[in-house]
Amino acid sequence: MKKLVLFTVLFLFTFQSFSKSDDISNFELLNMSVGDRAIDHFTQNEINQFQYGFESKLFAYVNLKESKLEKFNDGFVIIKPEDKNFLIHSIVVRKFFNNDINECFKEQDKTINELSNIFESVEATDKDTYEYSADTSGKSKVTTVNLILDDGSSGHIGCYNMSKDFLLLNNYNPETAVLSISLNSKEYSYWQMNR
Repeated sequence: MKKLVLFTVLFLFTFQSFSKSDDISNFELLNMSVGDRAIDHFTQNEINQFQYGFESKLFAYVNLKESKLEKFNDGFVIIKPEDKNFLIHSIVVRKFFNNDINECFKEQDKTINELSNIFESVEATDKDTYEYSADTSGKSKVTTVNLILDDGSSGHIGCYNMSKDFLLLNNYNPETAVLSISLNSKEYSYWQMNR
């Protein structure tokens, strides 16, 4: 299967394709694709250190090592721990913007345009800003766009403008402006929308 490569340029990233596609598994991010076997990219020991990030135990995440992140600050893949093949259902990367939410918004817009041009038929949701549900103070905001492919797989591009109080309270990275990008399988996209 021909792979279309999503790659980084300088510290910003650009998505490149050689032809348009509607199959999310045709795209690579950090040399991985949704649908790949995690064991082809991680050791068994790394996979065994998965963590649950949701109340449901259906999906879990495996952190990416710094050496695999290229120009991103952190990231992880989503797997189903009960799946013996450990298929990758989502690839998530994040870039921190030194507390500069406007720079995050610029990169978000570039990414939305680039991904929209790669996929043959994609439905983009309107840009939506809302309170980050985990921050009960209401001070943290998220601005997102979701790209839904015909088969139900998706891309998510979000700028997270987090309050410093929330970050300190939860021992998170102190950078308040974070761009998060994910490529998601149909199954994981459906689960996220309906959980």
